[in-house]
Amino acid sequence: INGGVGLRMSSLSDEPAGEVPGRPLFALCNDLEIDFPRSAAVDLERGENFACSNCYIQGSKTSHGILVGAAWNSEVQVVNSRIFGHHGSGVVLAGGKRALLSNNIIGDNSSSGQSPGVLVRSGVSNFILSGNQVGPVFKTQANCSQTWGIEIENGTSDAYTVVGNILLGNSRGGILD
Repeated sequence: INGGVGLRMSSLSDEPAGEVPGRPLFALCNDLEIDFPRSAAVDLERGENFACSNCYIQGSKTSHGILVGAAWNSEVQVVNSRIFGHHGSGVVLAGGKRALLSNNIIGDNSSSGQSPGVLVRSGVSNFILSGNQVGPVFKTQANCSQTWGIEIENGTSDAYTVVGNILLGNSRGGILD
């Protein structure tokens, strides 16, 4: 997928899920490739469930790789995927509940040098970040321009686990919590 936005789940309506025109319920993706969209590669504004495995999400020119908006209602699961080369962060969690990022390569994001590889916004709870490699992607690189591998903003976040991640080569360090 290439163009303005790779994949967007959103709705202008406040209708409950499942009612016309209602918000989208779910997207289940395997072996999805998104290359060089103008905006966010995956933009989850409103919806219930996004599951992505074995995906290749690359090169947003102006935004983030995966952006989970504050109005996202439920699960986000991204496993065994490569998320790299975005203008902003590789992944931004600003909403949802029960997010899982596991066994991903998240690197070489933040072309401006101002964003972390994974950013969890204040107030997001019930998430797991495990077994990810967040930093430079290529063998010949020692460092990348991401500020932190993982940044969890100050605030009311609760009930989360960050374990078993490799967070080397980020400009300011591995994790800020």
